Amino acid sequence: MGTASVLSLEEFRQARCQAEARQRLHKHFDRWLEEVEGRVKEQPPTLAQVAQVVFEMRQELVGQVTQRVVEQRHGQTLRQDRAICPRCGRVLAARGPVRRTVETLVGAVALERPYFYCVPCQKGFSPLDAALELLPQRKQGDIQKAAAQLAAEVPYDTAAELFQELTGVGLSDHTVHEVVDELTGG
Repeated sequence: MGTASVLSLEEFRQARCQAEARQRLHKHFDRWLEEVEGRVKEQPPTLAQVAQVVFEMRQELVGQVTQRVVEQRHGQTLRQDRAICPRCGRVLAARGPVRRTVETLVGAVALERPYFYCVPCQKGFSPLDAALELLPQRKQGDIQKAAAQLAAEVPYDTAAELFQELTGVGLSDHTVHEVVDELTGG
Protein backbone atom coordinates (compact mmCIF):
# COMPACT_ATOMS: atom_id res chain seq x y z
CA MET A 1 0.00 0.00 0.00
CA GLY A 2 1.11 3.53 -0.74
CA THR A 3 1.42 6.31 1.75
CA ALA A 4 -1.69 8.38 2.22
CA SER A 5 -1.18 12.08 1.80
CA VAL A 6 -2.73 14.31 4.41
CA LEU A 7 -3.85 17.75 3.32
CA SER A 8 -3.70 20.42 5.98
CA LEU A 9 -6.60 22.81 6.45
CA GLU A 10 -4.43 25.70 5.25
CA GLU A 11 -3.41 23.78 2.11
CA PHE A 12 -7.06 22.95 1.45
CA ARG A 13 -8.06 26.61 1.86
CA GLN A 14 -5.24 27.72 -0.38
CA ALA A 15 -6.20 25.22 -3.11
CA ARG A 16 -9.85 26.28 -2.90
CA CYS A 17 -8.91 29.98 -3.06
CA GLN A 18 -6.69 29.31 -6.05
CA ALA A 19 -9.49 27.48 -7.88
CA GLU A 20 -11.96 30.27 -7.11
CA ALA A 21 -9.48 32.92 -8.25
CA ARG A 22 -8.93 31.09 -11.53
CA GLN A 23 -12.67 30.76 -12.05
CA ARG A 24 -13.18 34.50 -11.46
CA LEU A 25 -10.33 35.27 -13.86
CA HIS A 26 -11.84 33.06 -16.55
CA LYS A 27 -15.20 34.84 -16.19
CA HIS A 28 -13.48 38.22 -16.26
CA PHE A 29 -11.50 37.22 -19.36
CA ASP A 30 -14.68 36.08 -21.13
CA ARG A 31 -16.38 39.44 -20.41
CA TRP A 32 -13.24 41.31 -21.47
CA LEU A 33 -13.00 39.36 -24.74
CA GLU A 34 -16.68 40.01 -25.50
CA GLU A 35 -16.07 43.73 -24.98
CA VAL A 36 -13.02 43.63 -27.27
CA GLU A 37 -15.06 41.87 -29.93
CA GLY A 38 -17.85 44.44 -29.52
CA ARG A 39 -15.46 47.34 -29.96
CA VAL A 40 -13.88 45.98 -33.16
CA LYS A 41 -16.36 47.40 -35.64
CA GLU A 42 -14.81 46.70 -39.04
CA GLN A 43 -15.70 43.40 -40.69
CA PRO A 44 -13.19 41.92 -41.22
CA PRO A 45 -10.89 44.08 -39.08
CA THR A 46 -7.26 44.74 -39.85
CA LEU A 47 -4.59 43.60 -37.44
CA ALA A 48 -3.91 47.25 -36.56
CA GLN A 49 -7.59 47.77 -35.63
CA VAL A 50 -7.68 44.68 -33.41
CA ALA A 51 -4.32 45.54 -31.85
CA GLN A 52 -5.46 49.10 -31.08
CA VAL A 53 -8.58 47.91 -29.22
CA VAL A 54 -6.62 45.26 -27.29
CA PHE A 55 -3.93 47.84 -26.44
CA GLU A 56 -6.54 50.27 -25.15
CA MET A 57 -8.18 47.59 -23.00
CA ARG A 58 -5.17 45.50 -21.94
CA GLN A 59 -4.61 47.16 -18.58
CA GLU A 60 -8.08 46.22 -17.37
CA LEU A 61 -7.36 42.55 -18.02
CA VAL A 62 -3.74 42.43 -16.87
CA GLY A 63 -4.54 44.53 -13.80
CA GLN A 64 -7.16 41.94 -12.84
CA VAL A 65 -4.68 39.10 -13.34
CA THR A 66 -2.18 40.94 -11.14
CA GLN A 67 -4.84 41.52 -8.49
CA ARG A 68 -5.85 37.84 -8.44
CA VAL A 69 -2.25 36.66 -8.13
CA VAL A 70 -1.73 39.06 -5.21
CA GLU A 71 -4.94 37.79 -3.56
CA GLN A 72 -3.85 34.19 -4.03
CA ARG A 73 -0.23 34.58 -2.93
CA HIS A 74 -0.99 36.89 -0.01
CA GLY A 75 -4.18 35.21 1.20
CA GLN A 76 -2.93 34.75 4.74
CA THR A 77 -2.02 38.45 5.03
CA LEU A 78 -5.40 39.42 3.56
CA ARG A 79 -7.18 37.32 6.22
CA GLN A 80 -4.98 38.60 9.06
CA ASP A 81 -7.07 39.74 12.03
CA ARG A 82 -4.27 40.62 14.49
CA ALA A 83 -0.94 42.44 14.17
CA ILE A 84 1.76 43.79 16.45
CA CYS A 85 2.29 47.54 16.56
CA PRO A 86 5.80 48.14 15.21
CA ARG A 87 6.34 51.01 17.67
CA CYS A 88 5.03 49.78 21.02
CA GLY A 89 4.45 46.04 20.53
CA ARG A 90 0.72 46.08 21.38
CA VAL A 91 -1.49 43.45 19.81
CA LEU A 92 -3.95 45.22 17.51
CA ALA A 93 -7.23 44.03 16.04
CA ALA A 94 -7.84 44.56 12.33
CA ARG A 95 -9.97 47.42 11.12
CA GLY A 96 -11.49 47.13 7.76
CA PRO A 97 -11.03 45.74 5.27
CA VAL A 98 -9.89 49.03 3.79
CA ARG A 99 -9.83 49.43 0.03
CA ARG A 100 -6.80 50.89 -1.72
CA THR A 101 -6.25 51.10 -5.45
CA VAL A 102 -2.75 51.46 -6.82
CA GLU A 103 -1.66 51.90 -10.42
CA THR A 104 1.14 50.00 -12.12
CA LEU A 105 2.29 49.76 -15.71
CA VAL A 106 0.16 46.63 -16.07
CA GLY A 107 -2.99 48.31 -14.75
CA ALA A 108 -4.87 49.30 -11.64
CA VAL A 109 -4.91 46.87 -8.73
CA ALA A 110 -7.66 47.22 -6.12
CA LEU A 111 -6.78 45.76 -2.74
CA GLU A 112 -9.21 45.05 0.09
CA ARG A 113 -6.86 44.58 2.99
CA PRO A 114 -6.88 44.62 6.79
CA TYR A 115 -5.75 47.85 8.35
CA PHE A 116 -4.37 48.25 11.86
CA TYR A 117 -4.26 51.39 13.97
CA CYS A 118 -2.54 51.87 17.32
CA VAL A 119 -4.35 54.62 19.22
CA PRO A 120 -1.56 55.34 21.75
CA CYS A 121 1.08 55.58 19.00
CA GLN A 122 -1.29 57.27 16.53
CA LYS A 123 0.18 55.04 13.83
CA GLY A 124 -1.71 53.07 11.21
CA PHE A 125 -0.41 50.41 8.85
CA SER A 126 -1.34 47.57 6.56
CA PRO A 127 0.85 44.46 6.55
CA LEU A 128 -0.12 43.82 2.91
CA ASP A 129 1.23 47.22 1.87
CA ALA A 130 4.54 46.34 3.51
CA ALA A 131 4.60 42.82 2.01
CA LEU A 132 3.98 44.23 -1.48
CA GLU A 133 6.41 47.11 -0.86
CA LEU A 134 3.78 49.63 -1.97
CA LEU A 135 4.67 53.28 -2.18
CA PRO A 136 2.38 55.76 -0.41
CA GLN A 137 1.45 57.27 -3.78
CA ARG A 138 -1.24 55.82 -6.02
CA LYS A 139 1.22 55.49 -8.94
CA GLN A 140 3.72 52.81 -8.04
CA GLY A 141 7.46 52.53 -8.62
CA ASP A 142 7.37 50.98 -12.09
CA ILE A 143 5.36 53.95 -13.38
CA GLN A 144 7.55 56.44 -11.55
CA LYS A 145 10.76 54.92 -12.86
CA ALA A 146 9.54 54.82 -16.47
CA ALA A 147 8.23 58.40 -16.28
CA ALA A 148 11.52 59.65 -14.83
CA GLN A 149 13.51 57.91 -17.57
CA LEU A 150 11.35 59.53 -20.22
CA ALA A 151 11.53 62.94 -18.52
CA ALA A 152 15.32 62.74 -18.54
CA GLU A 153 15.17 62.81 -22.34
CA VAL A 154 12.37 65.28 -23.15
CA PRO A 155 10.50 68.17 -21.47
CA TYR A 156 7.94 67.22 -18.81
CA ASP A 157 4.87 68.01 -20.93
CA THR A 158 6.24 65.96 -23.84
CA ALA A 159 7.17 63.16 -21.42
CA ALA A 160 3.60 63.09 -20.10
CA GLU A 161 2.14 62.92 -23.62
CA LEU A 162 4.56 60.22 -24.77
CA PHE A 163 4.05 58.23 -21.59
CA GLN A 164 0.27 58.14 -22.23
CA GLU A 165 0.77 57.11 -25.85
CA LEU A 166 3.30 54.40 -25.08
CA THR A 167 1.82 52.89 -21.92
CA GLY A 168 -1.83 53.87 -21.82
CA VAL A 169 -1.23 55.33 -18.33
CA GLY A 170 -2.15 58.98 -17.94
CA LEU A 171 0.25 61.31 -16.14
CA SER A 172 0.17 65.08 -15.96
CA ASP A 173 3.35 67.04 -16.61
CA HIS A 174 3.08 68.18 -12.96
CA THR A 175 3.11 64.55 -11.79
CA VAL A 176 6.11 63.80 -14.00
CA HIS A 177 7.89 66.80 -12.46
CA GLU A 178 7.05 65.60 -8.90
CA VAL A 179 8.25 62.08 -9.68
CA VAL A 180 11.55 63.34 -11.05
CA ASP A 181 12.03 65.61 -8.02
CA GLU A 182 11.26 62.76 -5.63
CA LEU A 183 13.50 60.24 -7.34
CA THR A 184 16.40 62.65 -7.72
CA GLY A 185 16.05 64.24 -4.30
CA GLY A 186 15.55 67.61 -5.96
